[in-house]
Amino acid sequence: MAEGGDAPAAEAPAPVDEPTRDLDLQTLDQLVGALASYRGGLLVVSHDDAFLRRLDVTT
Repeated sequence: MAEGGDAPAAEAPAPVDEPTRDLDLQTLDQLVGALASYRGGLLVVSHDDAFLRRLDVTT
């Protein structure tokens, strides 16, 4: 928390490593929604092209 007018510290990107492994479709949809609405940086490692397209990630 910033004190005395200090600027808040920048947050590090959230690492996401192979997030679609072993997820059912409902949980995958929830994950895509949560990541798509996340306003910070993401570092995504995935071989799931469909998942990356849903997040609008270009490779």
